[in-house]
Amino acid sequence: MKKVKEVNEARSPKGGKGSSSTKLIGKLIGSAIVLVVAIGLFLTFFVTKIDNGNVGVVYKISGGVQDEMLAQGWHIILPTERVIEYPVRTQTVSYDGLAVATVDGKALSMPVSLNYHVDPEKASAVYKKFGNVSIEDLQAGYIQSRSQDALRQVVSQYTVIETFGEKTGEIKNGTLERLAADLENIGIIIEDVIVNPPQPDEETQKAIDERVKATQNLERTKTDKEIAKQEAERKVIEAEGEKKANEIRSKSLTPEIIQEKLIEKWDGKQPITIGGDGVIVDFKQTEE
Repeated sequence: MKKVKEVNEARSPKGGKGSSSTKLIGKLIGSAIVLVVAIGLFLTFFVTKIDNGNVGVVYKISGGVQDEMLAQGWHIILPTERVIEYPVRTQTVSYDGLAVATVDGKALSMPVSLNYHVDPEKASAVYKKFGNVSIEDLQAGYIQSRSQDALRQVVSQYTVIETFGEKTGEIKNGTLERLAADLENIGIIIEDVIVNPPQPDEETQKAIDERVKATQNLERTKTDKEIAKQEAERKVIEAEGEKKANEIRSKSLTPEIIQEKLIEKWDGKQPITIGGDGVIVDFKQTEE
């Protein structure tokens, strides 16, 4: 037994090369793990990425919101800084119905859609005004209320019939102009506004139908009058032309031409009786 123990100790000597290599590999693996963890922590707490279509608003504990913003891409930040992303690409929001009233007192609910974006140069101003509010909350709150106010001011200048009819284009343009001027100063750019006519109730629909029918009758009357006028003018022109033609023919009928016409129509028989009193014209007679 003693000999076997001595042989085993000889095969695995203490402090040999095998033991040193194992310890070295272990240290390297441990160092690599520490390095990876350190890089991960650095990326987590000191590096931020701004996605495409966004800008980063920087908030410093010591200085508040900074005017300079971060563009898309990777950025190194300090532990005392916080970055809030704001989308600056075009956003579309729709409101099912904004409550308004016409100049003749008709209450309506009008669907409205907006295309807008946050001005990249003023994203920090938007954050300063509204704080850490998401773009969705901004749409459902401030933007909706300003849209309703702009539409209300415009619609109040038109009657209910005009709102459903020929003035819809003016209502859209007026709302776009007012809303754009209202929101541009705080950094929200309105690109387009779509104002859809509301769903009319039975009374309003009846008034619209009567208005359409009256307009059609008026247009038909105007068309009939125009046709009659053109026909009368045509007859006057034809009559004047006929009168002038008769005058020209009358002036051109000299005795010589009359005699020539009679000769052209003469069939060669003599004498030729012309008139009802038995007047005989002898074409052999020479002129005096």
